[in-house]
Amino acid sequence: SVEAEATINEPVPISLVASTVSPECFGDNDGVISIDTIIGGNGPYTYSIGNSPLQVVNSFPLLTPYLEAGDYEIILQDSEGCESATSVKIAAPVEYVADLGRDTTILLGDSIELEVFFNFVPDSILWTSTFSEACVSCTVQYVMPQNTSAYQVFATDSTGCHATDEILISVDK
Repeated sequence: SVEAEATINEPVPISLVASTVSPECFGDNDGVISIDTIIGGNGPYTYSIGNSPLQVVNSFPLLTPYLEAGDYEIILQDSEGCESATSVKIAAPVEYVADLGRDTTILLGDSIELEVFFNFVPDSILWTSTFSEACVSCTVQYVMPQNTSAYQVFATDSTGCHATDEILISVDK
């Protein structure tokens, strides 16, 4: 009788090194997932991010742009059909807020101070309103509307991220 011994070496399990870039502004879709390298398995490799179909890995870094903040699953597959799933999170930037307070009612002939509060430092402030003597870049406005009026403020930071709010001042005649 003849005995033989064989050793089968399995490849190292597939894994990846990935990095992310968050969107510039809250709600934007300019985030990026970068697959920096793949470890283990046997090439060539294919991958998918989210619900996209499998694509061939040609080079590194492998960039997937135009993504919103959120959780994504990356599926890797090697030439032997072995698969690995990795979760990656693209962090959301801070949502900018402009707050003019609650809508309010004043009596005809009364004036009211409108003050906007921000959770960021605006680079520019623009008021769009129905009044004519507005300090366009101020955070405080004094108004004396003759009729019910809406006042809106729009502010941006140096990167172009923005916030807006509107307040309705009803005039009781």
